[in-house]
Amino acid sequence: MEPINKIKFPLLDLTIDNWSKIKDVSEILFDDEFIYSSSNSNFKLFLLNHLLVDDNGNLFKIKSKEDLPLIKRLLPFGRKAKLIFEDLNKTIDFEEVKVIVLSNINNLEVNDLNKDFINKWYSKVLISKSLSEMFWE
Repeated sequence: MEPINKIKFPLLDLTIDNWSKIKDVSEILFDDEFIYSSSNSNFKLFLLNHLLVDDNGNLFKIKSKEDLPLIKRLLPFGRKAKLIFEDLNKTIDFEEVKVIVLSNINNLEVNDLNKDFINKWYSKVLISKSLSEMFWE
């Protein structure tokens, strides 16, 4: 079975261990297999070999990308490439994923503008039963 057929999105990037440096949740969370850059250098620097976990706890590694046809890449704000995953045939317990997420939330810089959001998010993660609940619902 192709790994993409096994994946239950979203995918959480477990390789990025310092969330204070990210600018947007899309840097750590993938809602599908497409990316919006076709840059090979950015792919190698920011995505290649990253470890990801899906909503079922299955672990995958980003092994390559496949550029979409030129006509699609020319569309502004459109998808540029498709990620190719390797199924590691391993799983991680959801409680372990929660610990990772909670640890990263704890390491975020808290200020007057974001403290309510961070506190609510932390509480939400504590009771969540899926990645979707942690980040989307």
